[in-house]
Amino acid sequence: MSLKLRLERMKNPKSDVQHGKWRARVQKGEEVHLRELAERMQENCTLKVSDIYAVLTELVPTMKEELQAGKTVYLDGFGFFHLTVESDVVDRPQDFSIASNIRRVLCRFVPSGRRNQDHTITRDLCAGVKLDWLPEYDRGE
Repeated sequence: MSLKLRLERMKNPKSDVQHGKWRARVQKGEEVHLRELAERMQENCTLKVSDIYAVLTELVPTMKEELQAGKTVYLDGFGFFHLTVESDVVDRPQDFSIASNIRRVLCRFVPSGRRNQDHTITRDLCAGVKLDWLPEYDRGE
């Protein structure tokens, strides 16, 4: 299995550096939901699909509670989640209002990884991925 790539022409008239250039994009594949994950996981352990599904289903509201309490949620070997905010910039602290200047709350995910000797980071979920062009993709060669 591999990620399938296609090229996409960039449309950014505000940037002469990027506008009209080409970049690679991953073609999204099929969706996989909790039920399918539970069925796959059953093949590798002694738990039944219903047990795995119950645990995974309960993970979501439990994580939400912990995140909304300001905690960082670590799933060892997977990564961590934390909440951040996007806000407007103001000139003086007294000009800032949560109601007016917070644009949105975001949930960030950082996959687990390890630092290499060259100081780069290898993300566990991305390590070993294979890349290939979409079968029907013609790059004009």
